[in-house]
Amino acid sequence: MGSSSLTPTNMGEFLQLVSNGSFVTPRLRARAFPAEM
Repeated sequence: MGSSSLTPTNMGEFLQLVSNGSFVTPRLRARAFPAEM
């Protein structure tokens, strides 16, 4: 699975990538935003 703990900096970069739609998949969104599931 890899590291599930994101630092604030990594989370910010991750959110930017999500916003850009670089590698957004339902599964990634589900893991990043469990509240939406």
